[in-house]
Amino acid sequence: MIYVVFYFLILTMFVASLWSLGQYFGNFEQVNDQLSRGIPFPTPSNHIRFALTLVLSILAGATLFYEKFHFSNPNERWLIGGITLVLFIFLHVISVRSGLASFYFALSILTLFFIVKTRRYFVGLGLILVLASIPFIAYQTLPSLKNKIDYALWDLKQYQQGLGKDYSDSERITSLKIGMQIGNE
Repeated sequence: MIYVVFYFLILTMFVASLWSLGQYFGNFEQVNDQLSRGIPFPTPSNHIRFALTLVLSILAGATLFYEKFHFSNPNERWLIGGITLVLFIFLHVISVRSGLASFYFALSILTLFFIVKTRRYFVGLGLILVLASIPFIAYQTLPSLKNKIDYALWDLKQYQQGLGKDYSDSERITSLKIGMQIGNE
């Protein structure tokens, strides 16, 4: 039954991702400019929740592909794999940091589990190298991710110079500091 839910989830997220991609490519320059100023990628719902659901969808799609799940035709597996690959690429396009961090954390845990379970250390090392290289390749090839990371670095620099009180990441850091201070008192 859970595989049916996974199947529905990846199809739903695929359609939602196509909508977001349409918004992106229809307003390519504007969206990239907005990302470079800290405005989130257009998604059908809250961009953070959307990205986290996207991570779940990618993991669900990988599970369905691995388990060779299908409704009527065994070739559906390749459709599931293709949709999962599109969702994986799209996660990097929308460049929501909490989604990317969650995704790579989950992949790291799964990779370590694979290495320990199978004792295939060289394959595991290869997987780790591939996983480590994907974000660097994505940064070089996806303008949305590059703009988002560049903005985050700029925002951090503003905070360090004491100028970032009105920027999103600076506000988060200030909030965390104040929360820690209150918690310690």
